[in-house]
Amino acid sequence: MTRFRYLGVAAKQLITLFTFVLIVFIVFEWLNIKDESQRIKSKFESEAQQAIDKTNQLLYNYQENIKQVLLILSKQHNILSQENDEEIKKYLQEYCENTPYLIKNYYIKKQDGRIISNNQIFLDIIGRAKLDEIVNIVKANTAGISWTEPYHSPISFNTIAFAVPYREKGSFEVTSTILAEINMDYIETLIRPGNFLNAKTMVVLTASGRPVVYDKNSILLPLIMKNGTEEIDSVFLDILCNLNNGMDTVTYGGKKMYAIKDSGKALGYALIVLADQRLVDNDIKKLYQSILATLATMLAVLFGVIYITTYYFTRPITKMAARMDRVMDIEKFIPFQTSRRDEVGILAGSYNSMMERIRELAREIREAESKKKEYELKMLQSQIGPHFLFNTLACIGSLANQYRVEEVRETIRDLVNLLTFSFDKTSEFVTLEEELDGLESYVRIQKVRYGGMFEYRATVPEEAYECKIPRLLLQPLVENSIFHGIKPKKENGIGIVDIKCIMKDGYLLIKVRDNGIGMEKGKVESLLNGSAEKKDGGRFNSIGLMNVYERIRLYYGDGQEFRFLSRKGRGTVIIIKLDCKKL
Repeated sequence: MTRFRYLGVAAKQLITLFTFVLIVFIVFEWLNIKDESQRIKSKFESEAQQAIDKTNQLLYNYQENIKQVLLILSKQHNILSQENDEEIKKYLQEYCENTPYLIKNYYIKKQDGRIISNNQIFLDIIGRAKLDEIVNIVKANTAGISWTEPYHSPISFNTIAFAVPYREKGSFEVTSTILAEINMDYIETLIRPGNFLNAKTMVVLTASGRPVVYDKNSILLPLIMKNGTEEIDSVFLDILCNLNNGMDTVTYGGKKMYAIKDSGKALGYALIVLADQRLVDNDIKKLYQSILATLATMLAVLFGVIYITTYYFTRPITKMAARMDRVMDIEKFIPFQTSRRDEVGILAGSYNSMMERIRELAREIREAESKKKEYELKMLQSQIGPHFLFNTLACIGSLANQYRVEEVRETIRDLVNLLTFSFDKTSEFVTLEEELDGLESYVRIQKVRYGGMFEYRATVPEEAYECKIPRLLLQPLVENSIFHGIKPKKENGIGIVDIKCIMKDGYLLIKVRDNGIGMEKGKVESLLNGSAEKKDGGRFNSIGLMNVYERIRLYYGDGQEFRFLSRKGRGTVIIIKLDCKKL
């Protein structure tokens, strides 16, 4: 770090910029690798889930086909109700020939213990096998179809038995049991776990964890010889049974695998897709290598570009650029001192001249803006609303017709006082006491016009009366409360316009509150940009809320406060905070 301090500006810039870009590149590529790794795993998971969903659908369709076959058979009352076993056997043989890919053998066990089958000869020779056990399962579930775990039948070999209770037509009593041993070879052909690549395989487990279908040629499955057949190792089988649904990892016998498990609805079987972890990790490894090679190339090129740019182009103007960046306030600008006579010296002199000219122009703009605002305000003050004068004079005429002389005299006095206060051009600023005096004249005129529709309150501490504020600052705020808050109010009750002033640490805080109808955000925005006030012809003058805000910002700067808070149905509050020490 000490050596770095004594390096030149160009060397520091080179090292700093290259280090920064290197970090950015490493972070970016790390995030990219992370995203791509997740994408590769997600792709594998998606492909495995698609295979599981397809297998689930096949098993579900197979289950539904068997149900339909057995249900149709159970409705053949004219055949199954006969006492002639030969007729029933013949019908079962014909029925079995129509569904050879689904069912290998049908059995019907009567209440008296007789068993009738489409393969009666083999049944009589070999025996009943597990039929009595299956019948007991059906007796425990007389409401619908039942099925067994996979087992070995002397007639159907590896199979699963499905059974439904049989009832005579119009009776609820179970008189027989219809059984069917399915074609397991067809299920294995249907699912075909061997269709996966050698590094992937699928295992189908029953609800009790017994394997139904698995690829005996897969290198991923640990198989052992048992009773002359290859079966999955029981320890590995327990691991598969204990897996949660979704993606997980499995380690067994030194092999690491990804496992996707889905406890399917068809037959209650669980489907598990296994994949060699190296298959997925190799894709990620190739991605790492590709990204690292690209990163190394880009960094080498970037280093060369930064080196050339730093030492041959940017070094002469580094100091001046830093000085330019530090200019935050044009009024506090410090000229750039240099003794150079080359392009850098010319640039520095032009820069100093430019900044001086900018400072002069900024000063001229502020003065012009101030004069413009002042002229605009004087023009707005002089634009007394004709509707306001008309309505006020109409009220005075009405009072005169009613011989209410004292009220006529007071109203005329208030109008003259308001006009005198508005047209006074001696100063743009008045004391808070003078502003409130003019405001009270305006409020009394509005009370003559609207009667007892609202009450006006003002709470002002003694020390605030001498605070200087812009002329006609409060009148537009009160006018807004009357016209847009209280006047549209349709409920019973008297409206209230309340002004509260607080002096604290040389700041004057003014709150103008009303209990009118309040307004939505769109109405507030229209008032602040002046569009709503342009439609209102009954105003005293053309000074609106937007003009009040602009004058506050002009005279007091952006640090002053002007807040407009309104809630529909509750009323409106306008808060102004002014620095009395500025005027």
